[in-house]
Amino acid sequence: MLADLFLKLEKIAIFASSTKLNTMKGLSKSRYTTFCQCPKTLWLKVYNPDVATDDHALQARFEAGNEVGDLAMRLFGDFVEVTVRREDGGLDLTAMVKLTKEEMDRDANGIVF
Repeated sequence: MLADLFLKLEKIAIFASSTKLNTMKGLSKSRYTTFCQCPKTLWLKVYNPDVATDDHALQARFEAGNEVGDLAMRLFGDFVEVTVRREDGGLDLTAMVKLTKEEMDRDANGIVF
């Protein structure tokens, strides 16, 4: 199982080095999952996003994932949420990484979402 994960990560590294995903800010959990399911779909979303469409089942999975995240936040109690959105509504990953590092430096035992 661990060997499979390393093989997938190696494939992602090869894919990322040859595409617009050559920086860590371009690789999210969603993109990793998409790559694991179908590398061609990830390529399409990166290079031709107007053609790529999200279906209702995919949207339902995203919403379920958000619900799980909300439940986890309530389950673990005190936490700091570091979600930052850009003006266009997308995630500002650079700001989120910076906030995460700041929170980890502040409290090594804290929970950061």
